[in-house]
Amino acid sequence: MQSERYIAMGYDIAPENTDKLRAMFPQFVFDVFEKSCQPAPERLERAEVLFGYGNIEHIPLAINAKYIHTMSAGIDGYFKKIDAHQNKNMLFSNSAGLYGPAVGEHALALLLAATHGIKPSVLGMQAGLWKAHPTLGDVNGSTVAILGTGDIGTNVATAVCAMGARVLGYKRSKAPPAPPYNALFFGEDGLDEMLAEADFIINCLPGTRYTEGLLNKKRISRIKKGAIFVNIGRGTVIDQNAMMRALTDGTLAAVATDVTDPEPLPQGHPLWQMDNVIITPHYSGWGVSPSAHADWFAQNLSAYLAGKPLPGAVNRKWDY
Repeated sequence: MQSERYIAMGYDIAPENTDKLRAMFPQFVFDVFEKSCQPAPERLERAEVLFGYGNIEHIPLAINAKYIHTMSAGIDGYFKKIDAHQNKNMLFSNSAGLYGPAVGEHALALLLAATHGIKPSVLGMQAGLWKAHPTLGDVNGSTVAILGTGDIGTNVATAVCAMGARVLGYKRSKAPPAPPYNALFFGEDGLDEMLAEADFIINCLPGTRYTEGLLNKKRISRIKKGAIFVNIGRGTVIDQNAMMRALTDGTLAAVATDVTDPEPLPQGHPLWQMDNVIITPHYSGWGVSPSAHADWFAQNLSAYLAGKPLPGAVNRKWDY
């Protein structure tokens, strides 16, 4: 009798979605537990497949795992855990490509809230104050720089282009510009040139060894005075202390961010108290439906079983 094959589901994607997967893959037992749960070691030891949402702490215990899939687009910390505790050739896929619309809309919400005085108006509403606040500009007619021209960045770029902005893009490899981008920039010199032109800067870059500290103190000083910075990529991309200094000296008029460094941002951190800052607690991707995640995992699991390349395979060289 063939032994049972297990998938450790470290995130509950709702019973109807798990049942759909069970019907599609009857050869597997789907062992589901909440993300916040630390399952008994034996539940992870028997897993052939790990499914989760940033559950890198499960990797050392999954000694029989052959394939890992994460619902996240960012893969911060995964390769370090895999290299320390698993085969470096472990099959590994993520969910990049699912997040463009949801995270793109969140980026727009942050951008418009920062630009049009929404934060002080909400605070005034709570205090019962009828007080108008000056806006910091308009997207229409502005220059918007998008750092990272993948799925998320291009969703944002398409939206701001439709709003009447001139759109600049920064990416790793050279390519000719195509709509919605008016121009593309590459390398450190290109990034400096782009930052000096932009009224709005929207970071969509993942957290990798290549992007950590990319927006350092020196580079922030080259930003066009009075620009607004939106971050829906990773907090590690920008020097947070230098960013706060730029907020006080007028280099940056405002920051609206879904990510910080570290996360969660500690209580008492000065960033919480800055009037020209809006912070959301890294939930921009929550708009992606659990059923979409189930369907994407099914595509990747089918490829795994057939011995074919995974549609969502992570590029080890570039960490995304």
